[in-house]
Formats: sequence, structure tokens, C-alpha cells
Amino acid sequence: MEKIFAVITSMNPDLSLLEKVINSCQKQVDEIIIVDNNSHQETKIALRAIEKKFLGFANLIWKSEDNGLAASLNSGAQIAIERGAIWILTLDDDSIPANDMVAVMLKSYKSLPKKDQERVGLITPNLTTPKGLGYPDGAPKVCGVGGTTAGQMVKTSILPRVGFWNEGLFIDGVDGEFCCRVWQHGFKTLLVPKAVIYTRPGHPTMKKIFWKTAMVPNYAPYRYYYMVRNFTYLHIRNFRSYVLHNNYWFRALRTLIFPRPLIKMMLFEDNRRKKLRAVRRGFWDGIHGRLGRMPENI
Repeated sequence: MEKIFAVITSMNPDLSLLEKVINSCQKQVDEIIIVDNNSHQETKIALRAIEKKFLGFANLIWKSEDNGLAASLNSGAQIAIERGAIWILTLDDDSIPANDMVAVMLKSYKSLPKKDQERVGLITPNLTTPKGLGYPDGAPKVCGVGGTTAGQMVKTSILPRVGFWNEGLFIDGVDGEFCCRVWQHGFKTLLVPKAVIYTRPGHPTMKKIFWKTAMVPNYAPYRYYYMVRNFTYLHIRNFRSYVLHNNYWFRALRTLIFPRPLIKMMLFEDNRRKKLRAVRRGFWDGIHGRLGRMPENI
């Protein structure tokens, strides 16, 4: 029986949502590793109670400081591998897998010819968005690059070749960079549209732009810093693979020329001055290759 471990990254989570995530995983994975990035003390007490409630199934790993999404994934993944995991299911603390998500993904994987199974390094589900499902319904598809950390299954046997998640990126872009690296090493992603994970998009609002309705994300300033810095850093240094040799090169090029999230932020969001400072510093740091935690003086 192939062991499946879930790794959940968490910091000051919505505890009721986290319990729903754990409940939805109980019949889908062998064990959950929750990596806490130094939550508030009262939250830690509540997390210990949750660990006790799911004793032997949900296990907490404590971090003394917030080192970012990638570092948390790496800590959890290394423990999962030590305990014999064949697959690692990566999850956010507020993204709830459908009760059959893992079963549907594995069934699709096992229905592939043996040769295709060997090429697949990642299995990714469909995810909900404010506009509906992220991918159109349809048959499973082996593709080049795709997926996010919410609900993605990673075959542990690829990690010695591909490497783990890039801790320098901290948050935004961690999943995209990892997926691209998996592809660069010759592995494929199996997209399974009928496997669904229910994601929480933050606090978006819908606004009218001419004849269209646009989703405005309303991110905090720090998110704009990491988004711009990591996008700039990765696309400058990997222009050939991220743009020229990417089947979705036109999307990357369009984002470089016409960054819609930033335009929507400038048109509709509050606290624009601070967000624009974060964007400018993110762009500067991305060009100069400064990674890690965002500077405090932004």
C-alpha cells in the first residue's frame, strides 16, 4: 500500500477551517503533518488541542519564526519521506479537499499506461475560484506545467532529482517555480479536472471595467512585494524556459507587458500608496536577485 502524507502549512489559521481540512483528509491520507510558522500563543494552544483530538493522525511541527511557505513545505516533506511517504499531498490550512479528491487523482494516475505513469511527477486537482472552477471539466490530461500547492500530489521519488521548494522565494511563486523545475527535469503533471479542492480566495471584490466584471484581489502590501519580486526574479533569469519554451508563453508575455493585477490594484484598491511602494521595491529586489523575507522598511 502506497503511503500518502499530507503536509499543511499554517500560521494563525482559521481553526474551524483547519479542522474541516483535517476531517476531509481522514479517509484519504495516512497521516497529516501540520507545520506551524510561529502562530500567536493562543493559537498554538488551540492547535495542540486539535492535535490531541486527531491523535496519531495529525502531527504538529513547530517553527520558532515564519520562514515562509517553501521552508514549511520542505520541513514537512522531509519528515514525510523519513516515514515512508510515496506521495505528498500539499495543502493550505484553509483549502478543503473534496471527500474523493485523492481517490479520483490516484485512479486517473493508475489508469495511465505504465510508461506515462513513470513520466508523471505531479498530480493536480481542479480548484474553485470566485468565477467557478479553475479548469474546464473533462478527462484527465498529462501536461507540461501546471497546478498550485493547494491539493497537489508530489511523487517523492522525483525530489532527489528535482530538489525541494525554493525557500528564497518565501511565498508567492513557490508552486509555479517548483512545477516548472519538475518540467525542466523531464517530468509531467497529470491534471485531473474531476478531482476538486475548495479554496478560499481571500477577500476579493467584483468591479465593473467597461463591459466586463473583474475580480479585484485586495491583497495586503506584502503580497504585492513578493508577487512582483518573485515574478521579476524568475522571468529575468529563466526567460528561455518561462517564456520562449513555455506552451503558455503568451500569458507570461502578456503579464510582463500588461500586469492586470497591478492595474486593478491602482484603480480599485485601498492603501494604494503603500502597495505601490511594495511593488517598486519588489521590482528592484527582483532585478537584483535579493530573495528571502521582505525588508521591514517598506
